[in-house]
Amino acid sequence: MKHSIPITLFLFCCFNLDAYYCMKSENRRTHRTRKYEKYTAPLNRNQIKFKKKEPKEVVKSGIEESFETVKGKDTELPYKVLDPCSSRLTSLMTAAKSRKQRYKKNTIMLEGRRLISDALQAGVKPLMILFTRKQLIEDLPILDEYVTPEKTVLHKIPYEYLQNWSNLTTSPGLTGLFEMPKLENRPLDFPTLPITFICDNVREPGNLGSILRIAAAIPVQKVVLLKGCVDLWDPKVTRTSCGSLFNLRIENNAMWEDVRDNCQGKVIVADHLASDEYDPVTMRAEDYVDSVDMESEVPEEIQEDEEEEEILDKNKLRKVLNIPVHPYYGIEYKNHESYVIVIGGETEGLSEETFLFAKENNGVRVNIPLSNCVNSLNAATALGIITFEIKKQLQN
Repeated sequence: MKHSIPITLFLFCCFNLDAYYCMKSENRRTHRTRKYEKYTAPLNRNQIKFKKKEPKEVVKSGIEESFETVKGKDTELPYKVLDPCSSRLTSLMTAAKSRKQRYKKNTIMLEGRRLISDALQAGVKPLMILFTRKQLIEDLPILDEYVTPEKTVLHKIPYEYLQNWSNLTTSPGLTGLFEMPKLENRPLDFPTLPITFICDNVREPGNLGSILRIAAAIPVQKVVLLKGCVDLWDPKVTRTSCGSLFNLRIENNAMWEDVRDNCQGKVIVADHLASDEYDPVTMRAEDYVDSVDMESEVPEEIQEDEEEEEILDKNKLRKVLNIPVHPYYGIEYKNHESYVIVIGGETEGLSEETFLFAKENNGVRVNIPLSNCVNSLNAATALGIITFEIKKQLQN
């Protein structure tokens, strides 16, 4: 009886504490459920507030577009004062400056009066000709159909805007955007020599431009650019060629399968490493004897390597194939009807396919004898020496 009151009090407290914690736990559970339902309940479109898209601000240069005229060769040429921030100009310029977009949009960019005049004379279609001063387009050989009052390709813009788009340090103030011409089957209205150039791994734009100038100076029947060469429409290529590419038949991004089917003639490989196999100082051209039979077939070991896709080292491949070597002046070029000359880049050099192609077609390697510790020449320089030797013998 003495301890009954404390025990009763203890049980009462325990019951109240248990009820308190149960009630608190239930409140927490209810709060979490309501919070979850808040984020998982289906949305009512009437309760959603959509933000209205504000129209983008159109950037303007403050130049009002208008039509004016400039004195042409025979008549007045209408031109348009163009807003340099126009969407069409931005789209064409962006496409012309990117290799991928250049082919996608079929657009090229030329800078300077000479390049633009050569393109117009070759019949390349102009899309937009931009100039900063009227004197730059006077006597420009442009067809009347491109400069009608209703639609003209001549546009005048401020110099600072044209400078921003230029690939040169200082813009000449005259830039042309043209439709990319198709040069593969271009008709040639002048006599050519029976020579075809094949460029293999020529990745320097200056070299390719010089090679195209040599091809036009000979002139040759065709130029083939294998896949892996620098882009034909690279701005530096067009400038270095000085417009010569518009007077050539050029096959761009070709594959070796196409070369084997379409290029016929005596195969000549310009190989600067060929000098390691003879003494160019003591040897005379008339004393040279081919080291192998010209009618021999490709060795079986090379054919097996091709099937197994195992490519031999280039130097080892030269020795295994044993392709004859001549100095460039040691061949009687009159003995053949046509020639296929393969030139490689200075960095990558000739590919393995070039030597296999030469062996399959009973080709030869030619070399320019050098001295004074000079190992090689510029690719375009070497090609010019070899090709003009061929031209000299054929014309004599």
